[in-house]
Amino acid sequence: MNPLFFVLSVIILAIVAYYSYIYISIKTNIKWYNSPPSEGKITNNEETNLHIRVEGTDDPTVLVINSIGSSQAEWWTIQDKLKDKCRVITYDRAGYGFSKESENPRTASNICDELDKLLEQEKVDKPVILVSHGSGVIYARYYAATRPEKVVKALFINPPPLDFKTWLNEANSCEDCPNLFEMTLNKSKNASKGIYRIISPIKGWNPRNNPYKRFIEEHYTSSKNHKNTQGELAEFMTIIDELEQMQFPPIPLKIMRSSIEFLIRDWVKNGMSEYSARQLGRLHEKIANDILTLSPDSSVVELDGQGENIHLENPDIIAETISEMVG
Repeated sequence: MNPLFFVLSVIILAIVAYYSYIYISIKTNIKWYNSPPSEGKITNNEETNLHIRVEGTDDPTVLVINSIGSSQAEWWTIQDKLKDKCRVITYDRAGYGFSKESENPRTASNICDELDKLLEQEKVDKPVILVSHGSGVIYARYYAATRPEKVVKALFINPPPLDFKTWLNEANSCEDCPNLFEMTLNKSKNASKGIYRIISPIKGWNPRNNPYKRFIEEHYTSSKNHKNTQGELAEFMTIIDELEQMQFPPIPLKIMRSSIEFLIRDWVKNGMSEYSARQLGRLHEKIANDILTLSPDSSVVELDGQGENIHLENPDIIAETISEMVG
């Protein structure tokens, strides 16, 4: 056989296999989201239909607000651990997963209005415990500030600092620091290629033993979900500005966060230079505690050996902390 013919045949087969894989991945994802979800239910509301999962029946109610772009299924293991002690509600915001797109802009006001309708449908008439992670904390803060009578306690996991503008400017000044918006675009490209069926969509987390792996995998494989992430991020700085003018209620507030040394090691592992990571680390130490000024009844727990996604890496410690807050 002609060696050149053999090489060309291998290249052609590789290209055909590559694009066939992408086609099958896209079709699989479309089929997944065209089928009724096997977990949770869809709310029946005139304006928006949200995919929610409710476990447990006893008061109080714990409401989980996940970070921008993430899936509620990341919290289901924690939800299962708590269902015998309290009621836990997780949900996907409009446009994500099985939740219907909303015609309303993705402002904090509209998103919190949707939360009100969700709680009303579930007949939650007592103040809730808010649990939120990462960028989702901005919605939790907005909800608590505008509806203080509806929130009794809050748990924030690795929240953005109050002085987020300073943090963002410093991060953007580092040449090797990944830009938040560029990261979202890259994730969208990876999703369209089906890469998250091969590698974990969340760095530092192995989904193989998670019983809800398929829900999380399909979430991050959906280009639609990444498009909606970009829509929420477009409103992010506006919401940050609004929050500066708002008063958080004086409720018990617990902060759980990763140790700065672990975060620095994590940043270096993901491609940042040691110098840039240390530079950001010093700023992090300087402004990280500003979140504690939100409430006179606030406390912080710093965890070594845990990355940014503590709820996935160590669900037991999150479930234990929520259980203690429930009482």
